[in-house]
Amino acid sequence: PCTYLLCEIKRAEDSTSTKYCYKNQDFHHAEVKFLNDNIFSQGKPCSVTWYLSWSPCGECSTEIVEFLKKYPDVSLTIYIARIYYHKQEENREGLRTLKESGVNIQVMTNSDYKYCWETFVMDKEGIIYAPTEKFQWFTELEDILEVGTQT
Repeated sequence: PCTYLLCEIKRAEDSTSTKYCYKNQDFHHAEVKFLNDNIFSQGKPCSVTWYLSWSPCGECSTEIVEFLKKYPDVSLTIYIARIYYHKQEENREGLRTLKESGVNIQVMTNSDYKYCWETFVMDKEGIIYAPTEKFQWFTELEDILEVGTQT
């Protein structure tokens, strides 16, 4: 599947935000392309919000955790539209690992879709966001993340 990553970075030193858009190409996943762009500096706190068309795969989840270890001043929130191959245990474990590493990961709501539309997509003609379908991944993500917390 094609993954789109819409990103907003808010840096602690000012009130502005920077926005980026990524798309996976060939075998280069959108998440890894973002992580490899070298747009962060050690010791400069910021919050990063990703809006993803698919949740990170197991391998990308590992890369994200390593990135966050390298940049402990970066906090990451991920909103997902769908769960990537949700029955594959590697992907499920990756999502749990992200949560355990402090990543706030959630399924997108209609207001999140609307925000993405208005912030990253809307053209100059002002076409109004009108959802055509709603993805029901809330329960599935909750089930995946709960497995790691049960005793």
